[in-house]
Amino acid sequence: MAEYRAFDQRTEINGKTVMSALDAVWNKKVVLEIFARHGIQSIRPNSWYPMQSFLDVLREISGEFGDRELFAVGEKIPFWADFPKKIKDFHDALSKIDIAYHRNHRGGEIGHYRYTKLAENKVRMICDNPYPCRFDQGIFHGLAKNFDIKDLKITHREVSLCRRYGNIFCDYILKWSLSLRDR
Repeated sequence: MAEYRAFDQRTEINGKTVMSALDAVWNKKVVLEIFARHGIQSIRPNSWYPMQSFLDVLREISGEFGDRELFAVGEKIPFWADFPKKIKDFHDALSKIDIAYHRNHRGGEIGHYRYTKLAENKVRMICDNPYPCRFDQGIFHGLAKNFDIKDLKITHREVSLCRRYGNIFCDYILKWSLSLRDR
């Protein structure tokens, strides 16, 4: 599916996750106006909102502020969203993105984040969800920050298959340097 289009119009996203956009975007006044235009008048952490409304907010944030702000929203997701507890390392965090994704959405098909470990410092992530590329890349970087990984490199494989061009998924290779204790 293409980015910014919910797979199922019944799907909802929790308020904690929606808060990530408000936290990340520097111009709070404008972002609150964007939320209001898409039917989200106030954001409460324990409330649920239409996923399509949140996707519309992200699309408008991208148009208003650029993909840099989408990346910043994604970076905030690990802080705001409901992630599994007791994550031991970066691999464990990446492998549990799909669990977190499903905890923070309800009411319909939402897609997945698929993790494959390729090496101690390399993974493949396939994202078949309606979120934009820079948002997903921000999530990966946000998790990397939690584990003091400062040199995460993300390669977007097969760019022609990207959701931006109406395709079903984006396929990434994530690679980073190993710390001395990991070698």
